[in-house]
Amino acid sequence: MYDGTMITHRRVDVERDRDTLFELHSHANFFSSSPWLTSSTSFERYRDHWLKSPQTEEFLGNLTKSLKDPRTVAEIWGVDGEAAGFVHVRFTDVTGSDFTRADVYDLAVGPGFRRMGIGSRMLAFAEESARESGANALYIGTGWENEPARSLYVKRGFREREIEYELLFRRPDPL
Repeated sequence: MYDGTMITHRRVDVERDRDTLFELHSHANFFSSSPWLTSSTSFERYRDHWLKSPQTEEFLGNLTKSLKDPRTVAEIWGVDGEAAGFVHVRFTDVTGSDFTRADVYDLAVGPGFRRMGIGSRMLAFAEESARESGANALYIGTGWENEPARSLYVKRGFREREIEYELLFRRPDPL
């Protein structure tokens, strides 16, 4: 329970959850994107464009493939029976070493469910699952301008370890 609200989670069913996954994944991608994208179009236009692209099937294919590894975390989180978030963690055993990394590929909370502690709870679940599955470290990334996500990661004990730069040569046509 959280402030009288029932928060639950369950393993993803790729076919049943398809539309929910698309919605939550597109939110995570858009709000972690480059400033040139978020300043040039609305989320709705971005989502509509993304839903018509081959990227949707690529996303589902990668998720489905990762589910073959029993360590994979792929959970839909709900609030009072309504889908509120999605977390997806994949594992990689680094060749030639005794190191397993866990990567959070998606951590998305729907707009109507933000600031309720769901993202923090999903991340804590991802951390616990990664530890229990033998990972040496858990990695997560976001766009530099996604301050709410960055703040959450720091609060959970993550530290910045890499900085990535972008040099845009040609601004893509707006969506």
